[in-house]
Amino acid sequence: MGELFENTSLKAPALQTLSGYYAKEEKLRLMLWSLNVPVMMMLAYYLFMVSNLITERQKTEIAVLRSRGRAGCRSSWAI
Repeated sequence: MGELFENTSLKAPALQTLSGYYAKEEKLRLMLWSLNVPVMMMLAYYLFMVSNLITERQKTEIAVLRSRGRAGCRSSWAI
């Protein structure tokens, strides 16, 4: 480019712009993690509640299987 235009110069302050973006990226990453943590906690709580609901519904079936002599068998879920 120096051959075509001898008296010109090109300034691109990209390093300052990129360093500003990197600083903003760190803050944004922290903010996104602070939003993800409650979502993950709610998901874990939901899975815990659903698993408890499933086991509560199957307690009668488990009791019937135990009364029929399947108490010693580990696969009490096979009906």
